[in-house]
Amino acid sequence: MIENGKARPSVSTLYALVQELDLALDTLLEGGEPRSERAARDAAGPADAHAGPRLVSLNAATPPSTPGKLLSAPLVQRADTRDTLPLEGGVLWERLTPSDVPGGDFLRITYDVGCASCPEGTYQTHGGHEFGFVVSGRLAVSVGFETIELDAGDSVYFDSSNPHRLVNVGDVPAVGIWMIHP
Repeated sequence: MIENGKARPSVSTLYALVQELDLALDTLLEGGEPRSERAARDAAGPADAHAGPRLVSLNAATPPSTPGKLLSAPLVQRADTRDTLPLEGGVLWERLTPSDVPGGDFLRITYDVGCASCPEGTYQTHGGHEFGFVVSGRLAVSVGFETIELDAGDSVYFDSSNPHRLVNVGDVPAVGIWMIHP
C-alpha cells in the first residue's frame, strides 16, 4: 500500500519498517534493495573496474563511484524530478540526491502547520545521527527530555538513538534541510 501511494505512514512507522525490513531509508524513495544485499554486491566491487574512463551525465541515475569512496563527478538533482515520500499527517520528504549516496540521506522536509513526526506523547528512535537546518517556519525538536524551538536559519544535531520528535509549532509550513547519517 505504501509503495503505490495508497497509505501514508507516520515518520516513526516509516523508520520501524525500514529497520524491520533491513532497508536503507532511501530504498523507499527509489524501490531499491535491502542493505544486506547491497552490502554483498558492493563488497564484490564494480563489474567494470578495468573498463577505463567513462562519461557521466549530470542527470545520472546512479552514483558514478565505488561505495565508500568519494564521488568522481557531481550529481545533480533537479527540483522537478525529486523522489518524494508523502507521510501521514502532512509531512513530506523529498530526496535531494538523484540516488543513494554513501554516507546517508539528504532530504528536504516539510511539516504542515501542527504536523509532527510521530503522535503526541510518543517518540521515535533509530540508528544514526541527524543534522537539520530550518529554511522557513518554526520547528520544535524534542530529544530526550529537552525541547528546542528552531526558527528559520537555526540548525540542530542529535544522535537518532535518543528518543526524538519534530513538530511544526508555527503558523506556516516548516521547511528544513536534513541529513540523516547511518
